[in-house]
Amino acid sequence: MEFRYRYVGFGTSFVSTSGDRPDAGAHQNDLFENELAVDVGNVCWGLHGETRTIIDHHFYRQCDQFPSASAAVLHKAGPIWDRFHATSVMWLVTHRDPDFDAYCAMYLARAILTGEIPWDGWEALGLSPDGWPGTPPEGTSAFDWFRPNPRIVSHVPDRRWPILLAAYATAVDNCRRLACARSRALHSVLYTASARGRNLLPDGARILFDEASRAIETKGLNPLYDSLFHDSGEFAPELALLDRESEAYGRDIARARRALVSVPTSPQPFDTWFGPIAGTRSTPGSPASGEPLLDDHLEIRPGHLLGRHHRTQVDGIYLRDPECMLFKEWARHDRDHSSAGEGFLFTAIAYTNACPGAQRNSTRYIFSLDPERADGRHLYPLWAVLERSEVQALHRPESGSLKERLASMRPRRGFEDRAGSLEGLFNDPWFDGNNYRCTIVDTPNRGTEIGPPGTRGDLADDPVVGLVSELLEYSIFTSEVVIRDLAATSVASGEYEHTIRLASGGAVPPAASGRFRFAMVGLAEGTRLLHGEMAEQTGRMLWQLLDSDAGNGVPTDFAQRHLIVRAKWVGVWSRRGAVVAYMPDAQHIAESFLERFRTVAEITRGLEALVSPSAEVAASPKLSISKVEDFIAQVAKLKQLLALPENRLPARFFESLHLDEVLATVHGIIVAAADRQNDNRAQQQREDTRQLTAAVAQNIDIVAGVQRAVEFLEIFFAAVYSAHLWHMFAHENAPLLHGAQSVAAPWLSAESVENWLVPAGVAFCALMGGLLAVGVVSWQRRSHHKAQTNRAHVYAAHGDTSDGR
Repeated sequence: MEFRYRYVGFGTSFVSTSGDRPDAGAHQNDLFENELAVDVGNVCWGLHGETRTIIDHHFYRQCDQFPSASAAVLHKAGPIWDRFHATSVMWLVTHRDPDFDAYCAMYLARAILTGEIPWDGWEALGLSPDGWPGTPPEGTSAFDWFRPNPRIVSHVPDRRWPILLAAYATAVDNCRRLACARSRALHSVLYTASARGRNLLPDGARILFDEASRAIETKGLNPLYDSLFHDSGEFAPELALLDRESEAYGRDIARARRALVSVPTSPQPFDTWFGPIAGTRSTPGSPASGEPLLDDHLEIRPGHLLGRHHRTQVDGIYLRDPECMLFKEWARHDRDHSSAGEGFLFTAIAYTNACPGAQRNSTRYIFSLDPERADGRHLYPLWAVLERSEVQALHRPESGSLKERLASMRPRRGFEDRAGSLEGLFNDPWFDGNNYRCTIVDTPNRGTEIGPPGTRGDLADDPVVGLVSELLEYSIFTSEVVIRDLAATSVASGEYEHTIRLASGGAVPPAASGRFRFAMVGLAEGTRLLHGEMAEQTGRMLWQLLDSDAGNGVPTDFAQRHLIVRAKWVGVWSRRGAVVAYMPDAQHIAESFLERFRTVAEITRGLEALVSPSAEVAASPKLSISKVEDFIAQVAKLKQLLALPENRLPARFFESLHLDEVLATVHGIIVAAADRQNDNRAQQQREDTRQLTAAVAQNIDIVAGVQRAVEFLEIFFAAVYSAHLWHMFAHENAPLLHGAQSVAAPWLSAESVENWLVPAGVAFCALMGGLLAVGVVSWQRRSHHKAQTNRAHVYAAHGDTSDGR
């Protein structure tokens, strides 16, 4: 028997053709009678009367689904032998870029037809040809492909190596953990050989599987636990390359993007919820039992959104073209770099130009969960979003020719009900991973029309991945963002409010000049903000609302300074404002923050009025001081509220504004202005006093001159009056004077007395009167000066600077 190999698109649906395949040039969808397709075809030989020789498990089968194509080949060893043992030229068909299971299934099918593996007796081990676990013969238990029974394996030595190879392929295809080291595992060697350029396609990697089967058979090794090639000379280059996988993974991690994603989690068993929405047609043409994915407006119908499924936060990682050949496995076991220390359960990997012949985007995107640890988690809504976007893209004018070509085709097996009236547009859909319980979503074979590929290693600029991150990362926000730009100046009056939808790559309006921004958005109940790096990741999403020009960037001290985290809310702040994301029972906290920000904006506007050139400081500093003191009291009350632990977010923002320092500065300026005004008034008073004093002194000098003249007049008049009194007295008392003269001075004659004594008396009285007047004037001056001195002392003691008059 001659064996030939053919490789087709992963989602190929075959059409039977009579006769033998003459060559490899026929249409890839034709399946001839001398062909056996494994791990491709979307159907399984014998299921519901299926006659095409296709052994696949990549379709939804509610029960008895084979766990791998390799296991299915051993289950159907008898039918394979019966159908093909007499064929002279045998074609083995699988998908392009074969994985381990595809290669292994072809190798096992070849071994059955060459007699290297017994074709009968498998049902006695529990391997029913109808399915797995199927219905084994009475007294026989179903074979457990994930935990092969060592006793059964050891008692059938001629079947040991095929069973262990099929069990190994089952474990690898279902991403089960292996006891064998990754750097020496069988599939690792296969993928490394393919990556470094070994051409394994012509004979289906026979050289590798021959050596592996010999190691199992002759050395008694078990690939689930042992390295089959640890001393292999043939594959020494591959082993050397695998020894450098750790360094390659380190370089991949450095350029990847890590994030916590919220994946849907079903509260019910997979078959319970998936069957009704996907449909359970057993054969083409049977009545529809599912619901179309899209409505007339090409939007997802509510039933496919799985609203009852809650979400679980898991570690995810995004990377384009990993250097590490086993990146997905390394990532799933990476406890060091995952934020929760449980490995990356979700992986998003893009392979550039892996879909040859694509019209718009030839990148192959594989989004997957670790099926071994999925535990009810799935990616079905992600498939729905990507398939909706794909169909919408096919309706664009630039995709018209492709749409026209697909329209004449049938939908892929298992997608008929979800295609609805769109039919051919689901001929090559995104793969929903239905046989892996929707834990993987893969790209159409023809590539995708959603958008052009990105270039960044972390996939941050890729439009396809943008849809993924929006669904799995931004879905934690349950409402639109309510943005309030609060006026902080008199120019920006009023409060401006608007709402936006926070999404990956969405446009965010910048805050207007002269305003503080405060924004609020709801968080899904159950979001674990304290889990891993969830709070920081959420804060990074919120940061774009404060700094729309930053993109994905944040300050270097973001987590330490600008991020505030509590169990029920998370907030970020900058000098532009703050944003809070809150769970339903923490909404009142966010609203209280808004009131604090309004108070700060009000104080800022008030301060502007005090420091502006048109302020009342110059006109009425005392009034301004009173206003500042009112502001100081208001700020003190606000600071007392912000000192409470629950107000840490507005407190950080308030501290960054340094309003208390501004108030102190304004207060100092106004006090200084008041002091200057008081100094000016005092100086004016001193000048007025000086002028008044000078005028008073001049008046005093004048008055003093007049007073001296009056005093001379007083003395003169006193002398005159004294002389006049004497003269009058002398005339009126002449006899008396003559008598006195005759007694006192008899020698004087009466004429002498008359002519000398009277004038002498006048002169004497005038002199005495003048002297008396001088004495009185001198006494008055001394009394007045003493009184003035006493008053000056009294005025000085009381601070009176007047002259006392």
